[in-house]
Amino acid sequence: MDDPAAQPPVVAAAQAQAQAQAQDQDQDITPLVNWVPVFERSKASVFLIQFTPVRRRVNEARVIAGAAGSKTREQPNAIFASRWLTETGISSHMDGAYLYILTTAHIVDHLFHAVYRLIDPATVNRLFTIEVTCFHAERDFAVNRNMVGDRTYTPATVCGIDCLRDLMMLRVDRAELAVRGVGQQRVQCTRQHPVLQFDGTREFGMQ
Repeated sequence: MDDPAAQPPVVAAAQAQAQAQAQDQDQDITPLVNWVPVFERSKASVFLIQFTPVRRRVNEARVIAGAAGSKTREQPNAIFASRWLTETGISSHMDGAYLYILTTAHIVDHLFHAVYRLIDPATVNRLFTIEVTCFHAERDFAVNRNMVGDRTYTPATVCGIDCLRDLMMLRVDRAELAVRGVGQQRVQCTRQHPVLQFDGTREFGMQ
């Protein structure tokens, strides 16, 4: 670079400013996050959630969807043609015999408008059979499919929903949380489903 002292004042100032900006940008670059330890720490907290429409309630659900008006005319038909709806959730907290799972509300966003027409937990529980399976159960099923029996889901209920914030809370009986089914018997999952600690991600540069 030319000696700033030998440059006209305006040119020298521009060069100095560009150099300062480049240094600031270098300092603002966030290093790449190593996601492996994040995944290893959180996978036991993840649940697969399945919403199966109650067939005898389909007409009621269609009326609710029409009143909500949150979808185009064609979209509800595709949604109601699905045998089930799925999403993931994470361990939120425990209270006595129950484990609470935090997930999103938009899995049923065809049934509500976030501002003008909300939906309550009782209605969601009436319209759907809700079940969950944990990471341990899914891993065992995928890796040892011929050894652990059938994929098994555990009943869950919606105990809270915030349509505006797109949040839903499920509750499941910890004693009923199964890792697999063998014939008519259910084998309980005895492994840990720790509550996910969001502030723990600070050490990975994710705060």
